[in-house]
Amino acid sequence: MSDPIIRPLAFENLDEALRLSTVVGWNQRLDDWHMLLRLAPAGAFAALLDTRIVGTAIGIDYGGFAWIAMMLVDPACRGRGVGRCLLEAAIDAVPSNVPIRLDATPLGRPLYRRYGFEDEAALSRHVIDAPLKPPASARHESGRATARLADQPPLRLRRSAEASAEADRCAPLCPCVVARHAFRNVVRRR
Repeated sequence: MSDPIIRPLAFENLDEALRLSTVVGWNQRLDDWHMLLRLAPAGAFAALLDTRIVGTAIGIDYGGFAWIAMMLVDPACRGRGVGRCLLEAAIDAVPSNVPIRLDATPLGRPLYRRYGFEDEAALSRHVIDAPLKPPASARHESGRATARLADQPPLRLRRSAEASAEADRCAPLCPCVVARHAFRNVVRRR
C-alpha cells in the first residue's frame, strides 16, 4: 500500500477537517479550524488517500516552543502510515531549535513515543450534561474571585496567556478567546 499524499490544508478543506474531528469525538467547531489555519497556514497539512482527506496535522510556532495540533486520522484509515506522514510534516514545519509539544490521546501515544516525545503532564477531559451559565462574579475552588474574560483588559489577558504558556500566545488567541468565551470566568490574580 502506498503512503498517503500530504499536502497543505486549505480553507476549502475545513468542512472535511471538521468531519474528521467530529468522527473521532473531538469538540472543535468550524471557527476553531479557521482560527488554527490562520495561525499556522504554512504548518497545516491534510493527508489524502484516494483523493479523500483522511488526516490532518498543524505545526504551530509559538517562538519559545512549537505545538502540534489537530493530529487526526480517520478511524477507517489507521495503521496505513497516515499519522506517521502527518507527524513528520508537522515536525518539519516548525523550527528545529525549539521544543515541540502536543496533547497525546492514548491511541496516538505510541506513535509520538517512537519519535522521541515524552510525557510532560497528564490531562483529563471533563463533561457536564446540563451546562449552567456561571454568574458574572463567582468563586474559584481556591476561594479567589473570578471575572469574565470579556471584562479583562487586553494587557491582563496577554500576561495571563504568556504566564500559562511560557510564550506569547495572546496575539493570535486573545481576540478569539474574548469573542468566543465571554461567558467563561477566569481566576483573578492578586
